[in-house]
Amino acid sequence: MTKRDEEWLLQKTFENNQLLKENNKMLKQIVNVLNYYISHAREENEHDFGRNVLANLISNVVDLRTIRGRK
Repeated sequence: MTKRDEEWLLQKTFENNQLLKENNKMLKQIVNVLNYYISHAREENEHDFGRNVLANLISNVVDLRTIRGRK
């Protein structure tokens, strides 16, 4: 192996190491985002349930007023 080949190989190794570090940072960020969404999924479902119950109550009140007005 020539000196030039060694320098090229060393340069490519350094570049790959830099890319690996950047990819690891991005992967950690992606995992953190996924963990956040997974940990808050139940909360979101509970909020959705509460909103649906409230919407149904309001809808029923409106329906009752409509029915009483027709009689």
